[in-house]
Amino acid sequence: NGVAGANIGGLVGFSDRVITGCYWATDSSGQPTSDGGTGKLLDEMKQTATFIGWGCGSFWTIDEGQEPPRLTWENAPGAALTIYATGVRNGYDLVWHTNGSLYVPVNGSGNNHVTPAGVPILLTEEDRRRFATLLEQAAGSQMAEEYGRRTRRDWGARLRRALTPPLPVYYNRAEVPLPTSEDGLDLCLGGGGRETPGFLNLDLAPFPGVDLVANAAQIPLAENCCNSVQCDALLEHVEDPVAVGAEIERVLKPGGHAHTVVPFCHPWHGYPSDYHRFTQDGLARLFGSFECVSLGLRTGPTITLLTFLTYYWKLIFPVHGGNPVRRWFNRAVLAAWGWGSAPLRYLDVWLNRRPDAHILANHIYILARKPARQDNRYNR
Repeated sequence: NGVAGANIGGLVGFSDRVITGCYWATDSSGQPTSDGGTGKLLDEMKQTATFIGWGCGSFWTIDEGQEPPRLTWENAPGAALTIYATGVRNGYDLVWHTNGSLYVPVNGSGNNHVTPAGVPILLTEEDRRRFATLLEQAAGSQMAEEYGRRTRRDWGARLRRALTPPLPVYYNRAEVPLPTSEDGLDLCLGGGGRETPGFLNLDLAPFPGVDLVANAAQIPLAENCCNSVQCDALLEHVEDPVAVGAEIERVLKPGGHAHTVVPFCHPWHGYPSDYHRFTQDGLARLFGSFECVSLGLRTGPTITLLTFLTYYWKLIFPVHGGNPVRRWFNRAVLAAWGWGSAPLRYLDVWLNRRPDAHILANHIYILARKPARQDNRYNR
C-alpha cells in the first residue's frame, strides 16, 4: 500500500507489467480497489483455495481458516517475519542468506547477486565497478591477502602467526565498550578479515567473516532497525565519512549505540585507500546529533611512536618485492625490532592517563547514543 500515483493499493505498485497471483485483504486494509492484484476478503485470504499456484505445502503454508499464508520456515503459526529493509522493486530483489535472514535491498542496490558461500552482494552497479577498481590495486590485493592469512587454520599459517612479532598496540583499558544486546540486529561496518560473533558483518567485498557485501554509505537496511553499530577503523578508508555517519544514525533504533574508532596520528595504510584522519573534536562533531556517552583514546602516544618507527624501518627494509634473500633478511630485521620494542608499548599504561595524551593519540574512539526523542526524523 501507499505507492504513489494512479497504481495504488494491494501488495505492489507497477507500471507496464502484468501482475498475477497477487492478493490483498480489502476489508482489513481499507483499500477496496487496485490497478494491480486481486482483492479478497480477509476470510478468503485464510484459505488455501485462494492461493492456487503459490506452492502451499512447500514454500508456503496456511493454518486453514486461521491466518493468511506464511513461509514454511516459520516454525509456529503467527511467527513474525522481521523485514530489515523496504523499497522492493520486484520479487527477485529478495535475497535469502544462509544465516536464515531475508535481505530486502534498498537504494537501488538489489541485483540478485550471491557469492558461492551464500553472502549477498547488495551494491549498485556503480559501486560494484568502483570497489572492484580499488581492490585491483596493489594495496587492495595486499589487504585481501592479509585478511586471508588471518583466518587460515593450516599449520603453516599457525606457525607464521606464532613467529610474527606482536603489533605495537596497547588498548586503553578505560575505553568504554559498545553495550551488548540480548536480541535484535547488531551491525558491524568494515569487519572483513575478523570474526564478529553476534554481529551482521558488512564490508565492500566478500572477505572472510563478511555476512553482507554493501556500501557503508548506502546501507541496505531499514530505518531504526539496529540495536547497535560497531565501526572500527573504517571511516578513514571511505570517501565520505559524513555519509556513513548519517547512515549509522538512520539504521540505529532510537536509544541505540554506535561505537566508532578512527586514527589520529597514524601512517597511511591503504585498505584499499586512505583518505582521512580525525581529532577528538572532529569525531565529536561527526556524531554531533548523538548523545556522547564517552570520547577518548583507543591507543596512545607510545603506540604512535612505535607505529611510525615500524613504518620507518619498513621503508629501509622493505618486505615486498625485490630479491627473495634480501626480503627474508629484511623480515628478520623487522621481526627483531618488533619483538625487542614490544615491551615499550606498556608505557601507555601511564601515558594514557594524562589529560593531554590525546595530542599524540594513535587511535581515538567515541561511544554515542542516538537520541530516544519521538521527533527524530528517522522515527516514523
